[in-house]
Amino acid sequence: MLPRTVEGMGLRMPVNGQESVAEDRAAVLLGLPMAEIRCISRICGLGHIENGDRGEQVVFTYDELQRLCLLAAQSSK
Repeated sequence: MLPRTVEGMGLRMPVNGQESVAEDRAAVLLGLPMAEIRCISRICGLGHIENGDRGEQVVFTYDELQRLCLLAAQSSK
């Protein structure tokens, strides 16, 4: 019998120990240009700005990333 959850397969979220995804990684994961990610996130109020070693950047929680994905899919129709 196959496991039903990701955790049942030995994988846990978040995989890298972080609870957020930077906009550049979000763009790669969703297969969208960063400009489109920024536009959708501004319109919908998703993400927040964090200061990191690479300066200020917009980061998304996993829930926000999922919502961003759904919104991007709807806008492509």
